[in-house]
Amino acid sequence: MPSCCRSCTYAKPHARKAVILEPRNIAAQNNCRRYFKHFIDTGVIKTGDSAADVEKNLGEPDGTTRRGEEDLWQYGMVAVYFKDRRVTGVRDMDLR
Repeated sequence: MPSCCRSCTYAKPHARKAVILEPRNIAAQNNCRRYFKHFIDTGVIKTGDSAADVEKNLGEPDGTTRRGEEDLWQYGMVAVYFKDRRVTGVRDMDLR
């Protein structure tokens, strides 16, 4: 994990929980998106990563579900998609 991301690990759970507790809070949504954009831009999470690597770098997901052949792990308002325990994509979730 890049050294700049170590400081993110302290604030990341708070950003994730804030958007789950108040899904319509625009500031919480933007904070959550900002963290994940940083993680994607710095290679903390990328297509092809193993589920173990994602859990090591991002911690336990806030929730998990199975959709067809894909698993979805929820981190705040972000969904990490897996097929065969490898990341296939990262997308925003529609929280209501």
